[in-house]
Amino acid sequence: MTAGRSLTGWVPDSLASVTESTPEGSDFSLTDRVRIELRGQLLAASFPLWERLTEARLATQLGVSRTPVREALRQLEREELVVVDDSGSYRPRVPEVGHIQNLYSVRAQLEEMSVTLACGPERDGDRLTQLAKFWEAIGIDDELDPEYVFVEESFHLGLAEIGGNGALVEVLSSINDRIRLARSFSFNNPAKRGFSVREHRQIVRIVQQRDETQARSRIRRHITESAEMVESCVGEALALMQRAQ
Repeated sequence: MTAGRSLTGWVPDSLASVTESTPEGSDFSLTDRVRIELRGQLLAASFPLWERLTEARLATQLGVSRTPVREALRQLEREELVVVDDSGSYRPRVPEVGHIQNLYSVRAQLEEMSVTLACGPERDGDRLTQLAKFWEAIGIDDELDPEYVFVEESFHLGLAEIGGNGALVEVLSSINDRIRLARSFSFNNPAKRGFSVREHRQIVRIVQQRDETQARSRIRRHITESAEMVESCVGEALALMQRAQ
């Protein structure tokens, strides 16, 4: 199940530009297809650490010309999933644990603000109901691909949009861009995806009850536990990528 299909019926505005369904029609470009395929492999830590992602090899692997691969890699660089080294070669981005921890500290503060606004009188109640229904419909044991990270983001950005503060949505979205790769590693484990689904269901129920105090406490605990999980899974993913060299 891809990110686009998983988000059927409810995609936050702030994620609309990065979530797509599996391409089925002629309007979906070859570059888009290549980008989604490579992005899935990067989010699943499928490439060895520091491996050069050469256009020629990837083109052969995917059965396409080098042109769509070149453009896809440029787009993936903007998504901060690959980096360009001194020689001009693309390589998988390696998460920096210390920087990620700092970002999570900032994120925890922003998420508390987000649920405070979502509990308030100016919230978008209809969208909150949609968000709740969406997460209740996701099965704990559903098989979700590595792009589940976008589905997970839809919850947190969705709450921010429901609260009505556009600046908060922008800042959270920027932080998500920088921690997406690290977070994706934790969602490669079905048990951790199940944890994510259960947590989101409980948080949205609390917000629906307008219990601001409990909502702030629960979201902070959720972010703290997520940060610890991500740190552990990044270590595991880097070890896997190193063994693949």
